[in-house]
Amino acid sequence: MSSSKLTSALLLAVAAAACHKGAPATFAPAPSHVDPAGGPSEVDTAITITGEHFYARAVQSLSAHGGVRVDDGYSATLDGVPLQNVVRVSDTELRAVVPSGLANGVHALVVESPLGQAGTLARGWIASDLPPAQLVVTPTAPAQVSNGQSFSVGLEVRNTGGAAALGVSPSVPQLTGTGAATMSGAAPAPQDIPGGQSRLFSYPLVATQSGTISVSASASGVDEISLRPVDGPAGSGQVLVQERPVLDAVAQPPAQQIVSVGQTVSLSLVVTNSGTATAMGVSFPAPTVGPDLQLVSSPLPQDVFGAMGTATFTWTYQAAQPGFDSPTVSGGTGADANDGTAIPVSAAGWPQMVVQAPAQLSVSASPTIPAKVNVGQTFSVTILATNSGEAAALGVLPTIVSQSGTAQVATVNPPPVARDIGASASASFTWKMTATAAGSFSLSFGVAGSDANSGTAVQSPQSTPSQILVQTPAQFTNATLTASPAQVTIGQEVTLTLVMTNSGEATAIKAAPFTTIVLQTTSGQTARIAVPFAAQIVPGRTVGTWVWSESIDKAGGPASFIVTGGGTDQNSGANVSFPQATSNSLTVFNGALLTMTTVS
Repeated sequence: MSSSKLTSALLLAVAAAACHKGAPATFAPAPSHVDPAGGPSEVDTAITITGEHFYARAVQSLSAHGGVRVDDGYSATLDGVPLQNVVRVSDTELRAVVPSGLANGVHALVVESPLGQAGTLARGWIASDLPPAQLVVTPTAPAQVSNGQSFSVGLEVRNTGGAAALGVSPSVPQLTGTGAATMSGAAPAPQDIPGGQSRLFSYPLVATQSGTISVSASASGVDEISLRPVDGPAGSGQVLVQERPVLDAVAQPPAQQIVSVGQTVSLSLVVTNSGTATAMGVSFPAPTVGPDLQLVSSPLPQDVFGAMGTATFTWTYQAAQPGFDSPTVSGGTGADANDGTAIPVSAAGWPQMVVQAPAQLSVSASPTIPAKVNVGQTFSVTILATNSGEAAALGVLPTIVSQSGTAQVATVNPPPVARDIGASASASFTWKMTATAAGSFSLSFGVAGSDANSGTAVQSPQSTPSQILVQTPAQFTNATLTASPAQVTIGQEVTLTLVMTNSGEATAIKAAPFTTIVLQTTSGQTARIAVPFAAQIVPGRTVGTWVWSESIDKAGGPASFIVTGGGTDQNSGANVSFPQATSNSLTVFNGALLTMTTVS
């Protein structure tokens, strides 16, 4: 027998000896707790009953050889239903088995000692057909947050059993990994969780270091039926802490920094995110430009991914008027994808742009175009093309837009070649042409090229028609030469008259005799000019007359004059020769010339 049992037995024996009416009331058993406090009704359940005054009774034998024995036989009932295998363990502990088949509900426990005293625990046992409470812990956290962001780690605790779990409280989340965060508030209060339901416990944190955080936590409570602790094993989750977006904008030089009015201009901006969190909905106000650029379209907002992700934003403008412009853009912004914090974008500017007046071509006939040419003559037709714009005109090529009239004219290869014409500059183009039939004709010209900036085709208006008359060449015919008088003395003036017809259509200029020959029968007889002749202009289809005087230095006869000469074709510049002309005969006397007159 243990010493505690012996002590109790002795005490009971003494007490019984002192009072023949039974044990005092203070010796009555006092059950205070049953473990478990409840359980399934369909099975036998071993329990432990704790309390006070679970004393054994000492019994003195009256036989000659009798001694003292200990009576520790306890019994217990639940609402009158006896418990099985009731065993006294100590003055404060009994063990028993609750039989199956109890009605569901709360049952009062009655414990009876060997002295016949009894103690009651009103909530002695709860019989239930519900499965025990069972806790499952699932951490819930945002997949990613930004450094410095406040966020919450939620712990969802689900009771997958049937009995309620009382006073459930999760453990403080354990944070491990390369990232870091600190608690920023109080732990959540405990909650009861009915069977089949869940409760969310939230812990506020602030991310303090980028990297990966592993979150783990467990939970514990008390089974409503058994009043035994219920522990939920630790669940785990993960949070990625990212560096906030850092947005840097770089303006891309336009494909063309010199453009023409009317041309489309694209201004592009590349935004790079050197953070690791995504920047959402990055957008910009329209760039600041001058009146020479008019906005046509703007880019839509874009997301810029982290870790050096990029996005290109392009504005489209139309060049509206000549000028200089240095576009800038500022005030761009996005939002941190994790918590919506506004993220600014750096300002940027484009290189200076020049808007020029487009190439503008005009054409005019050169003053060198001849008004008249001859049949068979090859002549030049030159035009002057002018670009009055600020942009150069490239590949300018002339054309004969129209050619009409009765004359026949053919161009002579090669034709003019294309040329570039700079701003406010001119270029000449020349055709070689040959007239093949007389008449009149007109020519109109045009030029075409392309704007050096935009590549747009540029066409000049048609020039004012140039009129050209094609004539037959000047030609002298029907020459007559008259010498008067027919009889002269030595040194006397002889008047020579030359009449010549220009049977061509072209005018002959600088037409004059240039050779005078005396046909002589007297040796050494010569003539000299006494009164000179003058050169003349002889239009086509007209007669020219030249009159001059000569004298003969030696007597003799008969004598006559032979004259040659010529002029220049006004159209072609070719020499036009006189046909040789011979005068009538004349006689030259030594002395005075006597004249006989008959008197009637």
